[in-house]
Amino acid sequence: MKFFNNLKITEKIFTVILIIAIGMIWFSYYSLTTLSNLKVNGPVYNKIVLEKDLVADILPPPSYLIESYLTVREMVDEKDSITLNQEAKYLVNKLRKEYFERHAYWIKNMPDGAMKNEMINLSYNPAKDFYSIVDNDFIPAIKRGDKQHARELADGILKEKYLEHRRHIDNVVLMANDYCKKTENTAKKETSNSIFMLVLIGITAIVSGVFVFAFVMSRKIITPLKKLQRASEQVGEGNYNISLPVLSKDEIGFLTETFNKMTLKIEKQRKEIEKEKTRRLSSLIDGQEIERQRISRELHDGVGQFLIAIKLKLENIINTQETCKESLIDVQQMFDTTIDEIRKISDNLMPSILKELGLVTALRNLCKMMAHASDINILFESEPLMKKFDERISTYLYRISQEALNNVVKHSVATEVNIKLIELQDHLELVLEDNGKGFDFSQDFRSKGNGIYNMRERVSILGGTFDLNTDKNSGTKITVKIPLYD
Repeated sequence: MKFFNNLKITEKIFTVILIIAIGMIWFSYYSLTTLSNLKVNGPVYNKIVLEKDLVADILPPPSYLIESYLTVREMVDEKDSITLNQEAKYLVNKLRKEYFERHAYWIKNMPDGAMKNEMINLSYNPAKDFYSIVDNDFIPAIKRGDKQHARELADGILKEKYLEHRRHIDNVVLMANDYCKKTENTAKKETSNSIFMLVLIGITAIVSGVFVFAFVMSRKIITPLKKLQRASEQVGEGNYNISLPVLSKDEIGFLTETFNKMTLKIEKQRKEIEKEKTRRLSSLIDGQEIERQRISRELHDGVGQFLIAIKLKLENIINTQETCKESLIDVQQMFDTTIDEIRKISDNLMPSILKELGLVTALRNLCKMMAHASDINILFESEPLMKKFDERISTYLYRISQEALNNVVKHSVATEVNIKLIELQDHLELVLEDNGKGFDFSQDFRSKGNGIYNMRERVSILGGTFDLNTDKNSGTKITVKIPLYD
């Protein structure tokens, strides 16, 4: 069975066909054997012919004495000596010789039984006596010319021996005819039984072959396929922790092995997706928390301090009970500064200039603001954008630029940054390059917070490409390409 399991499907089918073929060969052999027994010159045929020959051989000579007895009667009435000599030679040399030759033949070939006893013994003894009297008494009497004695022998003892022999021969004929009928009936019955057996064996072989073939196909092909179907349904329902046993090395076995590899790969990818999902959610929460901290810090350090100063100024005016125009002007300026600070915070959250004047103006304004705040020379180059594109592209590119400039200010120790926004036929290209100290990207990619990761994720959402080239002491270059669709 292990050998059969290791066969391929085509080899299994061939094996089943071979088994059926062997069965058909055996069936053919049985058929050939049966036909050989019943064919011309076959055992049954020869038995029938032998018995028919026996009857034919008896009627009349050479195994029957009637011709010899008739010759004896003719010799008694014959007067011509030459004719008598010829008849005597014919009787002795031919008829007697043929009888004894056929008698020897029947001794050798006739099957044992009552008929053989009747033929070989009972009919033979009077025949032997008949020819003995002919040789010893009748022929000498003819040669002496003693016709009277010869006639007495012919009418007497020779006739008695002839009649005794004939009675036994008649019995042999009756037995032979009866045996012929029985043999023919046996042959017919054997033929009918053989035909029935041939048909039965043929039908059995065909049914067995079909059953074996169907069983093999069901056991080795259909059953594993049904298992694969049920397993696939479970995978479709979300159960990836499933593995089927590989029971053979044929195509079904290879398919099962491939299915197991597929489920393992899907499970691995599912875990990676869950891990990525968790990381993204963590990045989102961390980003929100960082943004809250930044807004809180700006409110505390900026707006909060201005509001405290205004409060103290107003309390001072109340406590002095004097109303001074200069003090009120100072309060007004503090309010203006507070308003500017709130506007700055609002622009950082969602710059209104991005919606009102577009991406190019917003980026140029961002560069000026970051340059003024950091004393880094930030150069921005761009031609007016001709195509209209999704607002999300503008927002994401602005955030990517904002994140990159923040990283430059915090980590790069750069003195110059070049930013280019280029509109090509089928995509937008944003290039940010600084002359800072650079970093080992392979080691520090996730050790500097979520900035680079967030930039890459935004580009991925837009279906674009994100390339970062950097090395220690060689600066950093970021290239973002965003496809544009009509």
